[in-house]
Amino acid sequence: MLARPFSGLIFSDYYDPGSNSIHIFSDEIPIALHEAGHSRDFAEAEYKGTYSFARVLPGVNLVQENLATEEAMLYLEEHKQYDQLIRSYQILYPAYATYVVAYLANSPIAYVGAITFGHILGRYKAKEKKEQLIVEGRWKP
Repeated sequence: MLARPFSGLIFSDYYDPGSNSIHIFSDEIPIALHEAGHSRDFAEAEYKGTYSFARVLPGVNLVQENLATEEAMLYLEEHKQYDQLIRSYQILYPAYATYVVAYLANSPIAYVGAITFGHILGRYKAKEKKEQLIVEGRWKP
């Protein structure tokens, strides 16, 4: 977690479809898997250049970000990495909120509000998932 204090300001994790490379500046496994999810998503696209360019169209990036997040969470659940799965809700939901707020408002107050909402929602979903895994007997924290 210490590698992320300036994330988005100086360094940011990202997938570059042009060079088919992932750039990781943090030490968070869910983020690395999210970026790998972008790689898989783009690899499966029939027209890679068009799919990459489509990201500039309103809403397309939200779909691509959601697919990458789902891929990361699915991987963690399938590999029974439940601590990291719970962590992924806490990290990836606030990150997704930053993409959503870009469509709604372009102000620091809206940005902080969206991130706060993302954190609250992510923690709620993490708690919900944790309870589900415990009830199903798949995880004992």
